[in-house]
Amino acid sequence: DVDGDGILGRIYDLEPSSRRFFPVSTDPDDSVFCAEVVGAKNLLRLLNPATTRVGLVTFSGDVSEDGKTSDPAIPDARMETALTNDYAAVDRVLTELYDRFPEGGTNMIEGIRVAQEALLAEGGPPQARKLMVFLTDGQPSFPSGNLLETDPADKELTVKAAEEAAKAGIRIY
Repeated sequence: DVDGDGILGRIYDLEPSSRRFFPVSTDPDDSVFCAEVVGAKNLLRLLNPATTRVGLVTFSGDVSEDGKTSDPAIPDARMETALTNDYAAVDRVLTELYDRFPEGGTNMIEGIRVAQEALLAEGGPPQARKLMVFLTDGQPSFPSGNLLETDPADKELTVKAAEEAAKAGIRIY
């Protein structure tokens, strides 16, 4: 029982070289974050550090008991790693993130904004493509709404943020 809810999971080997194992539950409420971390780690293995720099942004805000942001002064999105060719460092941060686990709120707008700022500030060769691989469990819950119910304004603001990124030459997957 991975999470105490009575649903059994299995252990997934996130770091084969160190034999460090992480729980993977068959319970859909518990497996999305692990799948995102595993997916990001697998993507790193497919990319070429000689030609591709990667960065990592998280967008999981703190949540109070009523489902709203508990402290507006705490950013809902953070640049965890600046753009880099050091994939081993990014992989380590992904493992640290898994250990830290998300805080609950989903501010997609801030995630897009932080990533866009990093991509545009970086410059790079004119032919360089700028893109985001956006991994999330689904619905934006901040800044307008809360964790307990979806606010249509959050969806609209997320689409607008993605449109702004596209206008700046950034593709979001």
